[in-house]
Amino acid sequence: MFNRPRYKLPIPLALLKQIQFRNQLRKQNLHDTFQLPDHGKLHKPISDGDQTYLTKRTINGSYNDFEHPEMRMANTRFGHNVSLSDTAVDIPNIHNPSRRIVSEVFENKLDESKQYR
Repeated sequence: MFNRPRYKLPIPLALLKQIQFRNQLRKQNLHDTFQLPDHGKLHKPISDGDQTYLTKRTINGSYNDFEHPEMRMANTRFGHNVSLSDTAVDIPNIHNPSRRIVSEVFENKLDESKQYR
């Protein structure tokens, strides 16, 4: 029964499968980006006094996850599939190739493909 796709399961089982999938992604795939030095400058979720965020979506996307209310909120970082410790900025080549050159190459390729239609 659990080998069937989530959308073909009864709703309670589908929800359980979705939670399992989300937890697996968080554990094995998404890496925390809130460990960067400027974490204190990021926006914080604001809870209203009447706690409508418990039953309704918030405008800024906060409280979609009650354990981490800032997750996927507007103006916050996205989780990454690569650990920050495994990344490095290549400053000397940061603009190589130029964005303009890349866009021109793609535009030319698109124009060429339209000729053959």
